[in-house]
Amino acid sequence: MKLSHFFNELKRRDVFRVATAYTVSSWLIIQIVVSIFPYIGIDDFWITTIIVLLIIGFPIAVIGGWIYEMTPDGIRKTDEVEVSEAFEEYSDRKLNRIIIGVLATVILFMLVERVFFAEGSIIERDTLQVQTASVAVLPFVDMSENQDQEYFSDGLSEELLNVLAKVEGLQVAGRTSSFQYKGQNIDLRLVGEDLGVDHILEGSVRKFGDQIRITAQLIKADDGFHVWSETYTREYSANNLFDIQDEISSQVLQELQIRLIPEKESQLQKNLTSNTEAYDLYLRATQLLVNRNANEIEKAIELFDEAIALDADFAAAYARQAIAYHLLSFFGSMNSKDLKTIMRSNIDKALLIDGNLGWAYAALGLYYQKTSDYEAAGTAFERAYELIPGDPEIMIWYSPYAGDPELTSSLIERAYKTDPYSPIVIDKYARQLYLVDRFDEAVDLMEKNIRLNPGYSMALSLKAEFIKDQPFGQLDEAFKLSYQAYKNEPANLSYMQALAELSFDLGFLNIVEEMIREMERYYPENAFYITYKQELHYYRSEYEDMLEAMKEFQEKENVTPQEWYFLENYMRAYIGAGWYEQGYDYVKEYYPSIINGEYNPAQYLTYELSFLSILFDRLGNEAKANELKENACLIATGWLQNEEDPDSEIVQDVFDYMDCLALNKNKAEFLRLLEQTHFERNSKANLYEFLDANPIYDFIKDDPDYIALRSRMEADIDSMRQNAIEWMKENGEWNSDWEVFVYDFK
Repeated sequence: MKLSHFFNELKRRDVFRVATAYTVSSWLIIQIVVSIFPYIGIDDFWITTIIVLLIIGFPIAVIGGWIYEMTPDGIRKTDEVEVSEAFEEYSDRKLNRIIIGVLATVILFMLVERVFFAEGSIIERDTLQVQTASVAVLPFVDMSENQDQEYFSDGLSEELLNVLAKVEGLQVAGRTSSFQYKGQNIDLRLVGEDLGVDHILEGSVRKFGDQIRITAQLIKADDGFHVWSETYTREYSANNLFDIQDEISSQVLQELQIRLIPEKESQLQKNLTSNTEAYDLYLRATQLLVNRNANEIEKAIELFDEAIALDADFAAAYARQAIAYHLLSFFGSMNSKDLKTIMRSNIDKALLIDGNLGWAYAALGLYYQKTSDYEAAGTAFERAYELIPGDPEIMIWYSPYAGDPELTSSLIERAYKTDPYSPIVIDKYARQLYLVDRFDEAVDLMEKNIRLNPGYSMALSLKAEFIKDQPFGQLDEAFKLSYQAYKNEPANLSYMQALAELSFDLGFLNIVEEMIREMERYYPENAFYITYKQELHYYRSEYEDMLEAMKEFQEKENVTPQEWYFLENYMRAYIGAGWYEQGYDYVKEYYPSIINGEYNPAQYLTYELSFLSILFDRLGNEAKANELKENACLIATGWLQNEEDPDSEIVQDVFDYMDCLALNKNKAEFLRLLEQTHFERNSKANLYEFLDANPIYDFIKDDPDYIALRSRMEADIDSMRQNAIEWMKENGEWNSDWEVFVYDFK
């Protein structure tokens, strides 16, 4: 048979069309199983099996196309068919329709795949990019003969870390987490797994004479493969230090294939300072801020002053010093008026020198936060985050202002993944988990913080805060922990605050008085002691003294009664004392929109609107009271995921919902949730403020069912109170003259 005749016969028998139809159909089947099987949990074995069967089936299909024909009467052997022009046209049309149909299905599948699987593809690509573009900068090792270049090697590592953190899309492990490996010879695979990065940048510094040799190498964490390495030998001078840092940074970024926009490139090339001594002081001061210890913060401020004296154009030192003063106002003693002046001066100097300094905008956000300009604070933090997207502390500061609860949670979680050993980051992430009732995870993190960061005193305070409330409800054990911590560090403000709060819970007002005196003695410029003073007056129904303490706070902090956090306290004082007209005057002067009805309910908390509703009810303004009640309930129910099943909600949202129930006098549901939160969820803290002194719950306080439940609650608290007293007696700390505060709720 001639070859040309053979090909003509293949064509006449539609073997080519059969092969085409089979190939296209097989390709479509393969694409479908590859795209869908992984999503529905079918093992890869079956994908491979189907591909192999389709390959095996190709010659069978071709042979079948030679042997059989498609006729109006069905598929028949070619030898049995009488060939005619009409027959060939029928067979051709049939196969063409099959091919066209399969091709149309292919096009449809491709469209569906692009639309419905695009998001998954993008997520996979993004995940791969994040995993690939991730690095931990380990402390460079000082290999100098005299071991006298540690400040230089640490400074180089720190600057590399800071520079890389500015690059959007590059995941950089935080300083605290990276520097924990200093001086350790540890398997890099473990480091990569621990910090969640794929690459490790490490190196060494060796000084000999007037020369310094820096070796840097980029290593894949999973297999130890050296992606890139370079050695730099330079004359030992201040100017060359920063040139080398920029050179190494550019090389690393190039090797990681990070695409930089021009603005980011210019940031990488901008030196912080040309003075090595000033830079060393800056690094030491920055490290002293980590533990939030008052003495260390004060020392950091001194070091920043020294750095600025050596280099008056050191923008980052001005910015960090402003942040240090802000921290001192919370953890030490700092006059509020002086604080705002000093912070603003430092921030203005920093921005004048470098208008794109991320830390300057972070400091500006903290400044606006202190002046209660929260919109401006959010804008400043957002700019700081744009400039340094990889810094975990900036993520934390920006998170409350992100404008989206999911983004807020995401920022806090990403901060933890970036720097899982930072005490500040662990603390924030633990609190976030606790707020959404992920208690076990929160407690594990808190214990991790105590273990890893013993110098961070707030970790112990957070443990006391956790175990005193749900799901533990161990007021006595939390009190013992706080008392012991305070005795070990009597000048620690964090421990004083924790002990004062637990003393309120258990009725030890004498201890509260002692903590107020000690706070004022150690931290006279800090207004925290005044907040506890006004709370003490409230417990004792000393409303005039409470108002005087609030006035004292305003004068010390240089604020007005219009600050949002005063509304609750003014309502508690005026309603508690029965001074309803004074309460109305306060609202009229500082919250006139409440009077004229032009307020936005979303800007208020549930209990604030509830207190206002009670005030207007006592004034006889039923319409305004109902309006405020409805808005309070609107806010409360808006937080619920399922109003029909409040038991499943986080406990804070349940408290808000209980306010709504009380305003509507829904006794049965209110008592049920009250019993559940105390005895099942073990939320037992702040019983007096939450229940006894709360005017929202006055509707039920004479009810026998409520009195019986409240008596059981007090008996539960008293058992823990007596346990704490016995413990203090055993340790010689209890004064027999002390009285225990137990509110007469009946």
